Amino acid sequence: MGCMWANANHAWEAFVGFFGAEDVKGIVSSRRQFGVHLLPDLQAAILTLVTPHAPVLLGVHQPYDHRPLTISALLVRSGDAVVALTPLQYRDVDVGETDPFPALNTGLWLFRVAD
Repeated sequence: MGCMWANANHAWEAFVGFFGAEDVKGIVSSRRQFGVHLLPDLQAAILTLVTPHAPVLLGVHQPYDHRPLTISALLVRSGDAVVALTPLQYRDVDVGETDPFPALNTGLWLFRVAD
């Protein structure tokens, strides 16, 4: 697979470059919210599921932590609402151990399943 997304500055550029299509209107998404206390288990489960698909993990800028970051928001191509790619961000979650768990805070996983 080519790396047309490698120099992307914005989330929409990464989507288009990774999947190789200008028309991203066919993307369907769903949202489910989990409590912060579930992040370590959820992150471990996600890693188990996506690792066989050679995922690319990108950081994205979330301007307002209290608003969900949606696929629709990631695909905005102009104006003030364009979502920038950033370094990965983590939040420390207390799991009862000496060190907190570094839970991914604002990540975008790109991967393919079959075609």
